[in-house]
Amino acid sequence: MDNAFVPSSAPEQGVYISGLVLYNAFWDTRRQCVTLPCTGTRQLPLIWLKFLDMMAEPSAKDEFDEDEIQIFACPLVCYHDSEDKSNISPIITHLCLPTCFSKETLKQRRVHLTVKMA
Repeated sequence: MDNAFVPSSAPEQGVYISGLVLYNAFWDTRRQCVTLPCTGTRQLPLIWLKFLDMMAEPSAKDEFDEDEIQIFACPLVCYHDSEDKSNISPIITHLCLPTCFSKETLKQRRVHLTVKMA
């Protein structure tokens, strides 16, 4: 999704999500995937979260070149105060993000997403 995109209405399918912060990795806006190396945090652009049944829709697999891009089930946690990281909740879900690095490397680097709950 284009970084300059600002939705004017809800999508026909799924939801738009903003405010996600990526830890220990970098979001490559050109290739639209998680990349390394990076330490610290990076604000993710607006994400369009939609259901995609890759078993039922074989064409969905064609969107990714399996030799180059993998799908990483990135943990998503929430917190209530940006200053106090001690109140981080357990993982609430995983978001599937494209990556050009091995899933094992991302797990070892503890790549994860956070979202602040109001």
